[in-house]
Amino acid sequence: MNLKVLELLEFDKVKQQMFKYVKTEKAKSIIENLQPFCTIEEVNRNLNETNEALNFIKEFEYPDFNGLNDIVSSIEKISKSGIVTVKEIYRIGTTLKCIRGVRNYLEQGNVEYLKYYFDNIHSFKFLEEAILKAIKDGEEISDFASENLFKIRKELKSKTAEIKRKLSDVLKTYSKYLQENIFTIRGDRYCVPVKAEYKSQVQGIVHNQSSSGSTYFIEPLVLVNLNNEVNELIENEKEEIQRILRMLCMKIYDNFDLINISVKNIYLLEFIFGKASYANEIEGIRPIINEDEKIYLISARHPLIEKNKVVPLTLDFSNDRKAIIITGPNTGGKTVTLKTLGLMHIMALSGMFIPAYEGTEIMFLNEIFADIGDEQSIENSLSTFSSHVKNIVSIIENLKPRTLVLLDEVGSGTDPEEGAALAISIIEHFINENCKVMGTTHYSQLKTYAIESENVENASMEFDVNTLKPTYRLNVGIPGKSNAFIISRALGMNEDIIENANKYLSGNTIKLDKIIRSLEEKNIEAVKNNKEIEILKEENKILNEKLKKRFDSIEKERAKIIESANLESEKIINDAKEQIDYILKTINDLEINGVNSKGIKDLEAARREMKKKIDQENKVKEEKRKVKLNQNEIVFKAGMSAFLNRIGQNVILLNNPDSKGEVSVQAGVLKLSVNVCELESVNSNRSDKVVRNKKDLKLKTSSMSMSIDLRGLDTLDAINEVDKYLDDAFVSGLNEVSIIHGKGTGALRKSISDLLRTHIHVKSYRLGEYNEGGNGVTIVYIK
Repeated sequence: MNLKVLELLEFDKVKQQMFKYVKTEKAKSIIENLQPFCTIEEVNRNLNETNEALNFIKEFEYPDFNGLNDIVSSIEKISKSGIVTVKEIYRIGTTLKCIRGVRNYLEQGNVEYLKYYFDNIHSFKFLEEAILKAIKDGEEISDFASENLFKIRKELKSKTAEIKRKLSDVLKTYSKYLQENIFTIRGDRYCVPVKAEYKSQVQGIVHNQSSSGSTYFIEPLVLVNLNNEVNELIENEKEEIQRILRMLCMKIYDNFDLINISVKNIYLLEFIFGKASYANEIEGIRPIINEDEKIYLISARHPLIEKNKVVPLTLDFSNDRKAIIITGPNTGGKTVTLKTLGLMHIMALSGMFIPAYEGTEIMFLNEIFADIGDEQSIENSLSTFSSHVKNIVSIIENLKPRTLVLLDEVGSGTDPEEGAALAISIIEHFINENCKVMGTTHYSQLKTYAIESENVENASMEFDVNTLKPTYRLNVGIPGKSNAFIISRALGMNEDIIENANKYLSGNTIKLDKIIRSLEEKNIEAVKNNKEIEILKEENKILNEKLKKRFDSIEKERAKIIESANLESEKIINDAKEQIDYILKTINDLEINGVNSKGIKDLEAARREMKKKIDQENKVKEEKRKVKLNQNEIVFKAGMSAFLNRIGQNVILLNNPDSKGEVSVQAGVLKLSVNVCELESVNSNRSDKVVRNKKDLKLKTSSMSMSIDLRGLDTLDAINEVDKYLDDAFVSGLNEVSIIHGKGTGALRKSISDLLRTHIHVKSYRLGEYNEGGNGVTIVYIK
């Protein structure tokens, strides 16, 4: 994609916003070179990677990239046996530790689209620990890098301490011969500053003389051997440090290939998680990428405009629309609309999430061209018109299939009649080349052209004639008006002048204004109807949910009652059987023991009584079964009314029962699938019962409280209670209710206010007056 359009649509500024989410120059370089991909497969793969990274962030927070450094040049030097510093090796160690941490981070979740990177970052814990143990604070080798180094440094400290003790004695002995009562170091040797006239009084080796010649720096003889030993230890220390560094470099060299591929992939992961973090910041979504000629933006927001100022763009640029012509006043947002459309495509096709709502669709494009802004050039003797024409000529010469063309003030800067004709011809050329075109204009001829053309659509930037300010909202399907007369009148222009100006309007202009006015009125009516439909749909959804919950509750209760009854019945029968068995056993025992016949007769009578109870229980169950069978003999057909036991109300059959007896029924707004064995014929007694139930429900709802007290509840519980209370109030037909939340810190009041602002049943609300509870109470008016 051409770099000029990326700059023109400010993609570079978007990328600069992403820089704060990465720290290495390598990751920043990947961002700098980011641009739309060439295939839809690459686009979707990169969007999937961003999406998976964002899911990881939401579940496990942001991965820890601390310690990650740009080490590619350092490991390449090591691979070529080059010299590296202690600091470079330390940065390699912290990077390896970071790689291991990110690998462990990814192991927490299900890696799918990031699996390639996960598989190609390797753990080097042994090497990482060796480096970080050997080097402390990134600057010097630790005492514990090796046993030998520890031993050398321990002895070095001991010798140095001995030298300082002897120096202390020397300073006391020769204090009168010294320039200052201090010691100094000259060429790694401890010396004392001796006055020139006393240099023969101090036995030792002269190492240096001051520039004035007044001071000699002499190494006392008592320190010579100790200084030699210290210097030898220093050399041993340097050799041991070099040996340690060589050992670490050798380990890095041995693992160069795996380290190299791990490092390159960790930079890519840093970049991907940077994209995901940016998506999180702008509240971005993964757009749908289609290969049709369809663009559908839902509340798309320009990411460079502050969130509290940006006006979302909703645009349906469907397959049958080839061009959209936007008209409207200056500073109304036409150019921002062009840039938003272009930038949304560049971001999405670069694998980035875009600030819009779910369901947004982006057309896969091979190219985007734009002619936006006044590029008048004095140096090249180009007027505004010439500059626009030059840009458009360049676009025409470089057209590709699947191209989006953005034209700002097309045809402007010349004679209006010729400019409008040229603009129409340019737009038609792009349409014939199968391009998608969005352009802005002030020319009325283009409005008429869009009305008369089958695949060209008018659009306008909304303008509030009351405040004389643009709203920056795009209205597709309606051309814009200049509103010159309305604005002039509002600003105090003489009415006679405005009336006189009307005479000079052409018939076509007046006709077009009438068309626009008619379209605006229809649009207002359509918006109003849509809102009413949405409200009704939402209310219907709520009622359906409530009825479904009620139905589920009744079904559970019914199953529970049946189960309980069956258990009770079985218990009675089992108890009776046990008693009979006991009686029979007792009779047998009595017979064996020779008990008189009267006792036997009494027991026999008891047995007969128990059997009678069992027979009665069985008879009741059989009668119930026969009643059910008789009911099932009724032939139910589509359109008939029947009584459904499980919900306790009449239903209407929507179709004839199938071979298994299954049938669909309508119960109010609820459709159910039942078996005919659950249906009964409608009779007056049951109807009366239903009426009584409805009457009871009405009495119950009409008696509900006009207020709800939330004091003492936490915010979440309070919101749930208010939501349920408002539903009940709506069903009960209440017009006004009070919510008592208390004054406190105001946090609960704010949460309740946020809920009421968007609640489906709330018409309006306000804080209570002094005699109503003041700020501690909110009065709500129900729709």
